[in-house]
Amino acid sequence: MTQPASRRRFAATSAGSILVAGAPLLLAGCGWGPKFRVSEDDSFLGAADCRVLLIENDVGDIQVLADPDAYEIRAEVVKTGLGRSMTQAEDALHEIDIEFSPDPRDGSVFNAIVHHPKRRHGKAYEVDWTITAPPHLTIQLTNDVGDVDVDGFQEGVEIKNDVGDVVVYGSSGGLTITNDVGDVTAEGSGEIWVRTDVGDVVVEVLEVTNADITARSDVGDAVVYLPRGWEGEITAETDVGGVSVRPGGEPLRIYRDRRGIFNGVMGDAEHAHLNVRTDVGSARVRVERGSERESDEVVSTERPATKAY
Repeated sequence: MTQPASRRRFAATSAGSILVAGAPLLLAGCGWGPKFRVSEDDSFLGAADCRVLLIENDVGDIQVLADPDAYEIRAEVVKTGLGRSMTQAEDALHEIDIEFSPDPRDGSVFNAIVHHPKRRHGKAYEVDWTITAPPHLTIQLTNDVGDVDVDGFQEGVEIKNDVGDVVVYGSSGGLTITNDVGDVTAEGSGEIWVRTDVGDVVVEVLEVTNADITARSDVGDAVVYLPRGWEGEITAETDVGGVSVRPGGEPLRIYRDRRGIFNGVMGDAEHAHLNVRTDVGSARVRVERGSERESDEVVSTERPATKAY
């Protein structure tokens, strides 16, 4: 069920303004870029008798919140059309189509997908989402430009974002995040794989399991916080930066700690594997948040690292 738009907003900006950070059509100083924007609010409601919530967007911020009392999927959407004239901006707004319904080919998937033409000269499109859904859903989310915030889902989260910060809290059932440019902050349990090309990565592991954990940044710091009682192999590497592991009193056997590479085993088992890797930046491992205090034993100290083969 789609509710009528509650309100429409009009705005005009100077040609040199940046309307959406990172959007290629909206660069400062480009007089041919969109100057006018028209926004419209919509509300959507869908049945939650599915296992996967599939979200696909182009430009815009996305927030997805788990509600234990929810029996439906609710979405508040702000659609924005941009153009070189008010008429063109309104045309762009009308070209945005929201698909919010079960997938006709797979009843276990619910689609929340934005459709619109590819960017045309002088036109651009934005859609911001706020979605509330039951926590039993698996979240599969793809976005090009915008910040992403996902909170509280129990059956796994998969996110692919190009430009923007990504934040995930309280995820269980596994977590996969791929980001091109932007920071990633994530907490979860199960198998965790997080990577950004440019930006910092912070991962907090909520539960002790035998699942593997990977935190990777090409340019930026990579930090992982482990729960007490975690056991497994730890590898932390950097080409230019520092490496440090603070076990917080947990037993740790060190196999290698030199030239920007740390390798060792925490506890008595090697069932799980932790890999923390950055090309330029610091690679750090801590036991529990708050273990940055001076009293922690520093197994591998922060120091410049130049890898030698």
